[in-house]
Amino acid sequence: MAKRMTKEEAKKTYILNWRPSPPRERLGAAKFTFKPEFDSTTLPSSKDLSQYDSAVRDQADIGSCTAFAAIAIVEHIAKRNGKIPDWSELYLYYNTRVKVLGWPAGDDSGAYVSSTIKALTTYGDAGETDWPYDTSKFAVEPPLTSYNRGSTNQVVKAAYVDSSVDSIRASIASGYPVDIGFICYSNLYDSWDSGVVPMPKQGTYIIGGHSVMLVGYDNDTRQFKFKNSWGTSFGQAGYGFLPYEYVSGYTIDEPTQRLVSDCWTIASIEFDSDFVVLYQNPPENVPAPFTLTAVSA
Repeated sequence: MAKRMTKEEAKKTYILNWRPSPPRERLGAAKFTFKPEFDSTTLPSSKDLSQYDSAVRDQADIGSCTAFAAIAIVEHIAKRNGKIPDWSELYLYYNTRVKVLGWPAGDDSGAYVSSTIKALTTYGDAGETDWPYDTSKFAVEPPLTSYNRGSTNQVVKAAYVDSSVDSIRASIASGYPVDIGFICYSNLYDSWDSGVVPMPKQGTYIIGGHSVMLVGYDNDTRQFKFKNSWGTSFGQAGYGFLPYEYVSGYTIDEPTQRLVSDCWTIASIEFDSDFVVLYQNPPENVPAPFTLTAVSA
């Protein structure tokens, strides 16, 4: 059995390179908005969609969390529809940084969630067998064969979600996991074993940002459940928990900067040239609490 990673080892391994997305990145995108009759009190008290997740993976020593979180959603959609998904995070991380953002290939610069979604809609994604995850090759452009495969694996419909507890709960309750980015403080690894992200407190400081897929919530614990990309040593077999208070909170030093932002979900994908919708019909006993509208300047 593999040795369980400790929090001290995790601190030395993982690079926290998620970046908050500039507002301009959302212009023209679809957005989830509440219907006038929607009442947040009608949502289920808890929801857990993780039974449709692909296996927990490990991003290792590069800042590719945005790619892992986005691939987690598309593989969730594929698995929900009886597919066997295995998309390439390395392919996505390269195209997000270099093709979409125009940043140097050799810079392990991280990315925005929004630009990662854009890369999936523009360049699609190769299979893991086409471009395997090898962190020493993060600066290498994938071969043409990978782009050919990517043209058959693409995100068709995505939308950003307001970074509020109710909006994210509504999305998850309706069956849609949500990718987020969150600002990380120096006490992040204190709860490595439990997976519960601790709130910032006086004396702690910002050490970076991280992106994960929120896949559940529980009103009793007041926490969202997320799929991480730090292997199964983290938290509960690779899953962690983010307090509602974290989602609604602000940084210590800048009271106008949200701790959580850049929230997106995906509604449909093309999988090996097959159009796949996450839900042909709404989940049983759950009203659809939002509509899709375009975001304008």
